[in-house]
Amino acid sequence: MDEPDDVQAPQALIGPNKNHWLKALHKEMDGVTAPGRAELVREFPKNVKVLPTKLVAKLKKNTDGTIDKFKMRCTSRGDLDKTYYDDFDVFAPTAGLATFRLLMTLCILHGLMPYHYDVSQAFLQAPIPPDEQYYVRFPKQYVHPQGYIGAKMLYALYGHRTSGKLWSETAHKFITKNFPGLKQSVYDECLYIGEIDGELMMVLIYVDDFVVACANELTRALFHDKLMSTFAATYSGVLNEFLQLAINVETTTDSKGNTVPTKIDISNERSIAHLAEKFQIDTTKQPPRSPMTEGLNVATPSPDEIDRTLETPIRSLVYSLSTLADAYCTT
Repeated sequence: MDEPDDVQAPQALIGPNKNHWLKALHKEMDGVTAPGRAELVREFPKNVKVLPTKLVAKLKKNTDGTIDKFKMRCTSRGDLDKTYYDDFDVFAPTAGLATFRLLMTLCILHGLMPYHYDVSQAFLQAPIPPDEQYYVRFPKQYVHPQGYIGAKMLYALYGHRTSGKLWSETAHKFITKNFPGLKQSVYDECLYIGEIDGELMMVLIYVDDFVVACANELTRALFHDKLMSTFAATYSGVLNEFLQLAINVETTTDSKGNTVPTKIDISNERSIAHLAEKFQIDTTKQPPRSPMTEGLNVATPSPDEIDRTLETPIRSLVYSLSTLADAYCTT
């Protein structure tokens, strides 16, 4: 089942995998138009702000490169919203890779197992204050079965400038309400650390991903029940993938019968292979040579000999490699 990673939604919906993409489209729009999330309209009131929407296709893959799911996202054209927002209206904290590596290190030091949860359509589970609600027109590729052309959004929609902040606040309220023993780290406010019923637990939130680290299965089960009863979420078990990083957790059993990690490997092999394919680098015929041969004479081309069409892709490759270099870790 072949499909390019950067497929565009209009092409995806008429391509060889169109049935998969159509199913993903209707699943997304069922969430957008669900009762209580939006007030559907057949025509828009006069003198109201109406934002167009567009579909974004995303092909999610497993760490081995096989297709995990076809995902379609309905996003509002927030760039067309002329409402003034200052930084406090739109800023949403995002966990950094350094924080993730720190969490993995703490898992080893304290014998905590990392588990992964994914909140489905996270932004659509964040309520919009009444004075900030807006109308959207459904994407042209979608026809509502009852003839509605758009909706007044009561919950946040991807693409709007305030949606990230609204979801961040919703996730924070979930943690503080249900787990008052967890406190935000002064190092990174996306990391929560504390005790639940006398057991150490840590939670890292990266947009819609929750990484929960704890030593006791009962502690994880408590978090599981609270999260699942509050949001629509998926439990993936022991963490094996995060931000396109492959995670391998080696474990043992401690004296209390708890499963604890002994080693955590984090690698970016999949992303490197993807970059090699994207920039047409054949690593089998061009094995890496580092460092260069001592005294290698590299000629400097004249301005007329420089192929400027290569400048943008080379810059893109260098930047991509620089971000990958920060991700490797063995704990």
